[in-house]
Amino acid sequence: MIKKFALSLMASMSVACVAQAGDNSPYYGRVDGGIVIAEDTSFSSSATQYGVTVNATGNIEKKAGYTISGAVGRHMNNLVALELEAGYSKFDYDKVTGNLTASAGGTNYVVNGSADIDGSIQTVTAIANAIFTPLGNKKSRLSPFVGLGIGAVYSKDTIDSIGTLQVNGSESDTNLIANAIVGLDYAINKNTYVGAKYRYLWANTGQNGFDDMKAHTLTANVTFNF
Repeated sequence: MIKKFALSLMASMSVACVAQAGDNSPYYGRVDGGIVIAEDTSFSSSATQYGVTVNATGNIEKKAGYTISGAVGRHMNNLVALELEAGYSKFDYDKVTGNLTASAGGTNYVVNGSADIDGSIQTVTAIANAIFTPLGNKKSRLSPFVGLGIGAVYSKDTIDSIGTLQVNGSESDTNLIANAIVGLDYAINKNTYVGAKYRYLWANTGQNGFDDMKAHTLTANVTFNF
């Protein structure tokens, strides 16, 4: 459901990223795809989430996942572009580390060291970005860029089990998200560009003893003017 929503939203936006504006139009579109690496999430004593209560402190580790996104934008001048972007990401949980007691459904499970987690996180984002091309977007075939953006993220967290403890818990929420971007585009012709981008993401998801979500993405992109 979430993935279909993200894909249809991106299609309706004619998806896109940053690149040089063409000779006749300041508008562009972009599609991105790549990997997402979420940082460990720390939790404190008596943290509660996914229907699980943990007493102690530790970290929840995640596996690398995938991300897709698209945007439509407009070059306001030779140095600045504004864009609206929609994206979808999914990555799996890996393990929990620490000394803790996890409780779910009246059953306790003690972890001294680490235990595997079976579950995943899915996110749908909507972000407004300001993109800066410090060398100008018509100066050369190579266009480095940086950007900042803010928006909203809908996340759905599901945990099926922690070690031998069956959880079958799921939570969803919508929160503030912000990102910082750095990348490079290469002009194939005056209207088409390929490139790569790094993004740092922060989401205001911290609650009930859990820290905010932070993640890094590495993506390849294709941009076109229209």
